[in-house]
Amino acid sequence: PSYLVMQSLDLCNRYINGNIRTDLLNCVNKINDLKAFIREKGFCVTDSEPLKITLDCYTSGYTGEEMATILRNNNAEPEFYDDRFLVLMITPQNDEEDFKLLYNVFSDLKPKTAIPENGLKVNLPVKRMSVRDAVFAETETVDVDNSIGRICASPTVSCPPAVPIAVSGEEITKEVAELFKYYSIDKILVVK
Repeated sequence: PSYLVMQSLDLCNRYINGNIRTDLLNCVNKINDLKAFIREKGFCVTDSEPLKITLDCYTSGYTGEEMATILRNNNAEPEFYDDRFLVLMITPQNDEEDFKLLYNVFSDLKPKTAIPENGLKVNLPVKRMSVRDAVFAETETVDVDNSIGRICASPTVSCPPAVPIAVSGEEITKEVAELFKYYSIDKILVVK
């Protein structure tokens, strides 16, 4: 056994049994105040998990990548970003300086003209076979452009947020392929 791991688990259990509820409540309250501040500055904060701040960057004239660069230049690392969205993940272990940093970044940032929608459609793919049958079928890896009309054998996800565009057993349509490419997924495992 690893006694260092066991000791860290003991410390974690002690923390969970003791201060975590108070620390989480205080953290969520600080996050809610920060979300309100960011909204007041003209940025779109979408509904998300209590310990995350999710920005729809297009509405304020930025891409997710531009916003990530701004944050990185100010010593803040986003949890996730894509072309449109950016996610910040905050925990009770973030101190007052971390919150102050984010307040400062958004104090100096001004919204610009909104970026228009990219026009990608999000339709649910059609189920062509059971998940089990697709997972255990003979498979091959193909370029996304060559996957249209094929059946997804195993989900390929952009992580985070790790939400599959198509799951095992669903047909890859042109719209699904476009979403894969949008998230820089070039190859996919399909049923042979």
